[in-house]
Amino acid sequence: MARLPALTLRQAEAAVARAGESLALTSGAGCGKTLVLARRFTELLMRADADSPLDGFVALTFTDKAALEMRSRVRAVLLEAFARSRDQEERRRLADWITELPAAHISTIHSSVS
Repeated sequence: MARLPALTLRQAEAAVARAGESLALTSGAGCGKTLVLARRFTELLMRADADSPLDGFVALTFTDKAALEMRSRVRAVLLEAFARSRDQEERRRLADWITELPAAHISTIHSSVS
């Protein structure tokens, strides 16, 4: 499994430290917006109280390509967390989310299906 690139300090702030806040990400192409959004999505997922919180999460992008990339990045973040975790309960939750990810609501703003 290929390792995800490390987040910069500003990316980590947006993705992890400020995950519970609303904010807008603005930058040029290739600057890591999708990686930050994927990390934010998974950070919020891991903080959720529900046993299966994926039904309550929505990630919207502007293009089909970006939606596919977002789903791929979220999966990669979850797989990396699974590989690092030594806690059996956390590994079970992560494995469930990885399995459920194809049904997650990650789509374009104009799509009626995920």
